Amino acid sequence: MCWQTVEQQFIPALAIASSVGGNFKKPNSMTKLSDFKNRFVFISFLGLFFIGYYIFKVNVNSTKDLIEIKGTLKDYSFQDGSGIRNHTHSYYIHLDNYKNSFKIPADFFECFYKEYFERDARIGDSIILKISQAATEKINTGKDIFLFSIKYKGSEYLVEKLTIVKYNSALPLYFGLAFFILGVILWYREKRKKEEKLPPTNAIANAGMRVR
Repeated sequence: MCWQTVEQQFIPALAIASSVGGNFKKPNSMTKLSDFKNRFVFISFLGLFFIGYYIFKVNVNSTKDLIEIKGTLKDYSFQDGSGIRNHTHSYYIHLDNYKNSFKIPADFFECFYKEYFERDARIGDSIILKISQAATEKINTGKDIFLFSIKYKGSEYLVEKLTIVKYNSALPLYFGLAFFILGVILWYREKRKKEEKLPPTNAIANAGMRVR
């Protein structure tokens, strides 16, 4: 079964958003209003980030949107971080005659039979990888290319039917909408608080008349 926790699924996106969010930090002397504006901007940005990720990602709706790459297995690296501060994973496969690193996205880890691949795969053997058609532009550019399928000697270790379903999950959209709505709610609540603290208009007028 192909599933994973929300934390696993959005580690890459959260890492990018967190790095940008760090730019909103100010010195300890900033006002509460500035604190609120920073929180509102960051939460709203996070929501827009997830929404944009879902809307503008490359279309991969079926196996017809994938391209096969046949090559010779040069090496592979499956590293799993441990601990609260190092909850990261990096799974890469390298082929002879290709400058790219072929990466298994974090979203697909639960769709990958890692133990069986490590047991069966042999360096120097032929292997078949599948990537999106759009990713063919990255071949031999040195950039990472995301994998949707790994086949070795007739067995599929990264199952494309499952990765396609995972790739098209609407969770990023739901998370984006939730964060954006939360940001708007925070803004509205703060706006109401500011309005409640202001004196009524007639009170201001009367005070002006007394001054005269």
